[in-house]
Amino acid sequence: MKKYLFLMIAMLAMVTVFTSCSDDDEENNAAIPSELVGIWAEDPEFNSDDNLIWEFTTSGDFIYRWYYYKEIDESVAYSYTVKGNTMIASHGSAKALFTIKTLTSEKLVMYDNTNDETFSLTRIKSLP
Repeated sequence: MKKYLFLMIAMLAMVTVFTSCSDDDEENNAAIPSELVGIWAEDPEFNSDDNLIWEFTTSGDFIYRWYYYKEIDESVAYSYTVKGNTMIASHGSAKALFTIKTLTSEKLVMYDNTNDETFSLTRIKSLP
């Protein structure tokens, strides 16, 4: 009887341990704000020598393009998650943390906590 009671308590303890542990990676399930999806530019008219273009998709990916004299100088693909006003962008093992200061249908202002830089962007195209 003691052996049976011990086995029952051990099984109950194992069930409790395994059901109480959950996946802490909930940020991947965070909803992408619909206002963020689209193509954004620092200089929507391309009047300056250089320009940054950010293209955010609903799948949690974005492409960062740096134009120099209207030609693409650099293009990098990232994945991203948004939770509240915080965006985490990943490229390989590199990560960057952004704080979204303003997000409307026409204006996006983000502070790059990693590089201490603010980006003020204007929507140039919506994406479905």
